This record gives sequence, structure tokens and C-alpha cells, in this order.
Amino acid sequence: MKKIFFYFGYFFMFILLVSCSGDDKLPNGDKIPSKPFLIPNLGAIGDNDWLTDINNGIDSISEGDRIRLQWERLLDNDLRTIRIYRFAGELNQSPVLIDSTLWSNNQYIDQLTSISIGDISRLDTNWYYFIRVVNLSNNFIDSDIVNFNLIQKPFLLFPLDDVVFESCSDIFFRWRNIGDTTRLRLLLICENTRKLLWHYDEYIFINDTEYVKKYDGEALSEGSYLWRVDSRGNPDHDGNYFSGSKSETRRFVIVQ
Repeated sequence: MKKIFFYFGYFFMFILLVSCSGDDKLPNGDKIPSKPFLIPNLGAIGDNDWLTDINNGIDSISEGDRIRLQWERLLDNDLRTIRIYRFAGELNQSPVLIDSTLWSNNQYIDQLTSISIGDISRLDTNWYYFIRVVNLSNNFIDSDIVNFNLIQKPFLLFPLDDVVFESCSDIFFRWRNIGDTTRLRLLLICENTRKLLWHYDEYIFINDTEYVKKYDGEALSEGSYLWRVDSRGNPDHDGNYFSGSKSETRRFVIVQ
């Protein structure tokens, strides 16, 4: 049944989005904007050396139950605005305009509170998005569609903010996982450089369970560090992972 809704929704959106772009012109000579391209989720931080929190496409964020959209740099210089549309695919919803943003932006954070969602849960729902680019002549074109499914965040227990460690051998992490997940990834990040220093993956899950991991990476110098736990959800019917969440981020300090 989900497949039926998905393909029906996709067909509906395909009909909606078909239009000309780039140097194509309307009968009155007005130019149609170049087609924008939303970036799908490209993977998780730690999958490779180049993925970061700011370049991996549509994703959850650490602050709250929110989804961040990203799109490629827009090519036109005569744009007026960007309109953000969202719909819940499995429920066969019609796209809803949820917000607008400056044409110079290349990302948008959906707090999932900008419209009345009614009985639809913010979590465990496949949210689909596209953007509409409007130029100064009020001509527009729509992007492709991307989607993401937020799941329950892991809950961090220790260390909380500003805990002080005197040695790397003293560092350990404790968190609780609630809900379905296929992987938990513990991340250690340098606060100053925002560089990923170490990560640990956990694949054995029992719902509503505490996890403890002792730090076993390279020696850390004196300074401040950030940590969080990212959760990856179940794959879609094509085997793609477009669901997950990030815990809140906590800070600790090493003083030697």
C-alpha cells in the first residue's frame, strides 16, 4: 500500500513540476528561471572524509526535531524569492507552502511547526519537499523532490555540558536509545575546528537501553570537545537510508 501511495504521489508531483527552464522564454519574452536542484541525503558524518554537517544534503539536525534542506547554488541573478513546499507522502497529502526564504540562501531548516500538522506525527513520517524559485517577473520553476523521515533522538546521559576530565583514560560516554534504529554512531568533534576526531558504531540494539562506551581513540590535547550520537533508521524499499536523527550536542573539557 505504501508503494501505491508513493508512486501516486511521485506521479502527481512529476506532472506538477514539468516545465521549461534556463534560457527558455515565455511568449511575452520573459525568462523562466533555471531549474533548482535539491540535494538528497548523501550519507552520515563519519562515512567518509569529506562529508560534514554542512554538505550532506537533506538531514536531521542536532537542535530539536527539525529537518534541514539544502540545494545547489542557484544560477540566475534576477530572482525574487524561494518558496518551500512540503507534504507527507504516505498520506497522499497535497503539497503545502510552509515558508519562503531569500533567493541568496542555499538551505532551509524546517521546524515542522510552521503549519498545523494535525494528527500527523512529526516523527516516523516520510516528509517530502520541493522548492519553487520565483524571479522578478513572477515566473517560476519547481525543483526535484527529496524526502526524509525523522526518528526518535538518542538521549545523552554523560558527560553533560562542561564536565572536566584530567586524562583521556577517564573519558567515557553514556546514552540511551529509544525506538527503532539500524545503527548508532557516537561522534567526538573538536569544538574549535569542528573536525571529526573519532567515532564508534553500535549495531546491537535493544529498545529503551543504555549504552556505555569508553574512549579508545588517539590521545587528546587540552581543550574543549563536543559529542553526540547519530541514529540511522530503517532503509526504504529501495535500500536507501533517508531516515534518522541526531542527539543534542554536549561539550566537555580536558584539563591536563
